Amino acid sequence: MRFDTRQKDEVWQMNNKNGDEHYLETFGLTLVAGKNIPRSDTIQGYLINEKVVERLGLKDPEEAVGKTMNVWGVTAPIYGVLKNWNNRSFSAEIEPIAIFTFKNIHYNCAIKLSSTNLQQTMKAVEKLWNGYFPDHLYEQSFLDESIARNYEFVNTMLRLVRIFSMIAIFIGCLGLYGLIKFMAVQKAKEIGVRKVLGATLAQILNLFGREIAVLVLLAFLIAAPVGWYLMDAWLKDYTYRIPIGIGTMVFAVLITLGVALLTSSYESIKAALVNPARSLKSE
Repeated sequence: MRFDTRQKDEVWQMNNKNGDEHYLETFGLTLVAGKNIPRSDTIQGYLINEKVVERLGLKDPEEAVGKTMNVWGVTAPIYGVLKNWNNRSFSAEIEPIAIFTFKNIHYNCAIKLSSTNLQQTMKAVEKLWNGYFPDHLYEQSFLDESIARNYEFVNTMLRLVRIFSMIAIFIGCLGLYGLIKFMAVQKAKEIGVRKVLGATLAQILNLFGREIAVLVLLAFLIAAPVGWYLMDAWLKDYTYRIPIGIGTMVFAVLITLGVALLTSSYESIKAALVNPARSLKSE
């Protein structure tokens, strides 16, 4: 494309979309400057997104409104500037986009539908299509299903991560439960002596909690850097992504401690409530 009075074409590429004056309301796009393109079957003007304004080096979208733009050899004014939207996957950067009407490349028709009586509506749409375009095969697809297919791999990976995470947590809890049971047997006499000397239930439970907390924190110090590195490497494939900060790590260790304490609480309380006479009778 070539902008206004500039003598050379722009060196970057622009995504061209063929749409009429109803394109904005159908897809819920927002004008930030200017107005919508007029009703026409030929190129009368262009709508561009904020990314085009940025690439052109303009500071304000209003600066682009009214200027001319040449696309496919057709020079026409820029009617309006649209707020940026994700035209592709979130792994891709937002592209410069222009929307205009050009009947020679009309191949698709987008319809905003209500979910009520959908089957009857689609039959009526097909009848209209076949009436207007009898020489062109009618095919239909839903935008939400197309988007879902694009993210099918990501969703499958997410399900697998959840399943294997639950299996890992379950196995970890089994191991922790066995460890607490072993500790309870090893510390039976110590617990009995402490209770005879007046130790409270909270003090007895603290014996187990302190050791469990130390083990969890040591494991976290090993696992956290590895987990952070792998997640950060995966998220780098996405232009728009969530940050992994210290808050995420703190939340993770608190959840881990909570799961560990819940797993060990039953055996810990059971060991702490044993009659000291029973644990000391062999002495």
